[in-house]
Amino acid sequence: MHLIIKGLGWLSLLILLGLAGLALRVALDGQAVVPERAPLSAADHAWAEDWLRHNRPRDRLAGMPTMVALSATEAERVANHLIARGGAEGRAAVRLVPGRLDLQGSIALPWVGPGRYLNLELGLVEADGALPAVASARVAGLPLPAGLVQGLAERLLDALGQSRLVERTRLGPERISVIYTWQADGLERLASGLIADADRPAMLAAQRRLGRHLAEDRSAPDLATLLGVLLGAPSEAPLADNRAALLLLALYVNGQQLHDPEAERLPQRTVTLRKREDLAQHFTASAALALEGGDLFSTLVGWYKEHSDSDGGSGFSFADLAANRAGIRLAILATATPEQARWVRERARAGLIEDDFMPRIAGLPEGMNKTEFATRFGDTEDPRYRRIAEHIERRIDARPLHRDAP
Repeated sequence: MHLIIKGLGWLSLLILLGLAGLALRVALDGQAVVPERAPLSAADHAWAEDWLRHNRPRDRLAGMPTMVALSATEAERVANHLIARGGAEGRAAVRLVPGRLDLQGSIALPWVGPGRYLNLELGLVEADGALPAVASARVAGLPLPAGLVQGLAERLLDALGQSRLVERTRLGPERISVIYTWQADGLERLASGLIADADRPAMLAAQRRLGRHLAEDRSAPDLATLLGVLLGAPSEAPLADNRAALLLLALYVNGQQLHDPEAERLPQRTVTLRKREDLAQHFTASAALALEGGDLFSTLVGWYKEHSDSDGGSGFSFADLAANRAGIRLAILATATPEQARWVRERARAGLIEDDFMPRIAGLPEGMNKTEFATRFGDTEDPRYRRIAEHIERRIDARPLHRDAP
């Protein structure tokens, strides 16, 4: 159930951020659509954490149907607990009527100034199948047809259906109830379902190649080595294979992989960049987001993550942003044109080192809380912030893979 809640939460966030390019150009709400209320009490947080702990799917017997149920008030409490635990500035509201669930979310955008929000309103209705359907959506107070977000919603819901995790969802007058059957490979099945059909064969091929490398070399891998293994393989379709390699690495580095009925599960190992696991995760996730949603989308997600970290998380880090930008830049370079795609593969075939694509992080400020960041750098339009952001871009420009690209 925790997986389902997180999945729906990510659906909401991805819809929000995926439409952020439109919303930022048209209108940002000056106030949150979800009214400000008293923060969750310590008892509320303890209850939500206890509920999540007792409903962890991995604690269920594989193949055993399980039912969980929440009232609208309880679902709202869990949602706001997860938002707070993730370090985000935002709040959620849940309304339940027979056959329909309405979710409202307000996410603060600290990098565009105080008091600016992206607001999401999402309506789900019961459908004939196991999972609900999207009935309506509004972003930043703008009425949007359900079809505008239907593709993304259906992609997630179809993936849940293909994973065979959820058997039945009911939106009653008082409670949301879900019957699910946990599978040992449920996360892999879910990840596989989220991959577009056109990408899956090449990604599975990349995953099998990665598996052969990991079987031969049991040392802790660094990202440069894995990029060289996957991008340096022979290819008749360099654009598609570069895309598949970067998407597959984003899964693997961040602890997931595709369900492969013809091969064993890969051994999960920690992958590092500049000797740090978090930088490898930032790099690959941003590369994948750039491939799926473009530079603007991945940059927004990176900004959101860093500003969330500055408010109770690990702290705002320009080193993380450097990894984000380096991942975006490599994804763009490797998939821009067939000529550049082939050139990247030729360079990778000769072997890659970190200095080829990742700037040095020495001197980049890290670990700043929200107050310290605002004092030192204001916001993303502040000249002090822009100087460091432009310095990071120049460092990336100087990397051989970018400096020498055709």
